[in-house]
Amino acid sequence: MLKFRAPLHFPRCTTGLQRLMALLAAVAVLLSLFFGAVFAYLNRQDIYQTVGMEMEYDVQRVSSNMDAQLDNIQSIFDELLNDDFLQRYASNIFDTSPFQLMDFNKRLQSMANRNHFIDTIDVFIDRQGVLFTSDSGPTEHLDPRTKEYLRQSMENSKGLSITRDYRLNLYYWLFRPQSHITFTFPVYKLYGGKGETVGLVAISVRESSLLKLMGNEDGRYRLLLNQKGEVFLTNGVEGDCFPDQGESFAVELSQDKRVFQAKAYGEKQLLAYSFISYADWTLVVMTPLSHLTGNAGSLSRYAFFLVLLNALLLLAGEILIMRHISNRIQPLVQMMENVEHGSGQTEPVEKIQDEFSYLFDSFHVMQQRIKQQFNEIYHLSLLQKEANLNLMHEQVKPHFIYNIFYNMNWMLQLKKYDKLEDMVEAVADFFKKSLNNGKPLISIKDEAHMLESYITIQHMRFGDRFQTKLEIQPELMEIHILGHLIQPLVENAIHYGVEPLTCQGLVIIRGYLSGERLIFEVEDNGVGIEPDMLLDIRRTLSKAQTDTGRYFALNNVHQRIQILYGEAYGLEVESEVGKGTLVRIRLPKTPPKNGISSGIGLEGK
Repeated sequence: MLKFRAPLHFPRCTTGLQRLMALLAAVAVLLSLFFGAVFAYLNRQDIYQTVGMEMEYDVQRVSSNMDAQLDNIQSIFDELLNDDFLQRYASNIFDTSPFQLMDFNKRLQSMANRNHFIDTIDVFIDRQGVLFTSDSGPTEHLDPRTKEYLRQSMENSKGLSITRDYRLNLYYWLFRPQSHITFTFPVYKLYGGKGETVGLVAISVRESSLLKLMGNEDGRYRLLLNQKGEVFLTNGVEGDCFPDQGESFAVELSQDKRVFQAKAYGEKQLLAYSFISYADWTLVVMTPLSHLTGNAGSLSRYAFFLVLLNALLLLAGEILIMRHISNRIQPLVQMMENVEHGSGQTEPVEKIQDEFSYLFDSFHVMQQRIKQQFNEIYHLSLLQKEANLNLMHEQVKPHFIYNIFYNMNWMLQLKKYDKLEDMVEAVADFFKKSLNNGKPLISIKDEAHMLESYITIQHMRFGDRFQTKLEIQPELMEIHILGHLIQPLVENAIHYGVEPLTCQGLVIIRGYLSGERLIFEVEDNGVGIEPDMLLDIRRTLSKAQTDTGRYFALNNVHQRIQILYGEAYGLEVESEVGKGTLVRIRLPKTPPKNGISSGIGLEGK
């Protein structure tokens, strides 16, 4: 039977389309999230770059201002070092008057007052043991510890020194604030023994002045590092993990970039730094990245939520479109499934002016055309099968009739008229059963009677040269099969199997059920088949060759079975030289109930 299958298989409920739409929605959401993340990243980088440029400018400005102030301190020292009174007083080779002493002290006060950055200026002359101060005037009555500290500082000084300990060691001036940074310089003797250190100049600066110069109004972390890389001064931002004075700075400063990012003191920082060449200091400005991205983070979140909202709206729109497409295409899928399962029934589809209505109409037209063409091809196939089966069925008759007439002629020549009469009677009975009122299917009961008549005919010719046994189960007798299936095989067994024997032969005909299959076997104890010929017979049957000149009976029976019942059924041949041959017929227990197998269209043919 021809079976029509739809050329395409659509998953139920348009799963493929739903997956595609879901994939598109997922891609849209991912792209939205990706672009949101890229926007946030670029926004942060733009903020970092802008703030970094501002910090770089700020640190350069502060460094320049600090260098200028320190240069002013250096100019004051130079002025004091070259002061005529101070050199004459320190050399002790010139007389000095009290008025000159007062004038020098006034000059010292004027130097300190003309620069708000400087708090006090002290000048210590070792030989006289006098300490000139800009805030209290000169004094000779120094505490021994103070005098010893000043003397050691003078002796150890090789140039500019910066310290916080200076005022802590001046025990006499306890009223002075201690939070000062002092720049000390040695005083060299210019008159007489030149180059001899005779005193010390100490210029004190308030830490608050330095911090103000560093700038702390913007809340950024600012550090001054000494030449050893230790924290010398910080703006002391309260509540933060900030380094103590004297600690080494935790970040290695990059030599290639003056602005960079690094992790310091528990969080990631944006750093900018600059060198203060006069004091060999390094000014570092730090801003936590979290402070920079506070407002930017809110903007990024707003942008992210906006992108996410757009993505959700897009997803909702795709879901609605997907549902609409799924609802519209579902009837088409159902129609295709009906065609696939062979029902061919299509339900009316709601008419809407869209592309799907055109698809429904086109599919309906296509279905009608396919159905019409299928019916035409199906009937043509039935007619072709009927013609082939009738042709092969009729091919058996001439062959069998030829053998009967040959046997009759043989009996006439031997003048065995009584046996000839019995043969004619047996032949008449054989053909009466064989004609079967023109029907292609015959009951196994009639087929068995027909075989008995045929065996009677053959015994008339061969006498007792062979015996036959008919072993067919009684419950099979009412089953109908295709006619003339067993008789050609019995004929082969007699003529090619047992006739060449010198002893009596045996032909056994069996019929039984094996599961859902009907099995017939024709077995003889004859000469058997040579292996090469047996292989050729099996090859011929497997290829369903139509050459009637080779193995006619076997090939004819095998092809008729396959035409009527299908390729799963047919003949099997087993043989061994000198022991005999077994030919097995495999048929379905119940023949197909459609088409030619029912005999419709064959009756009267």
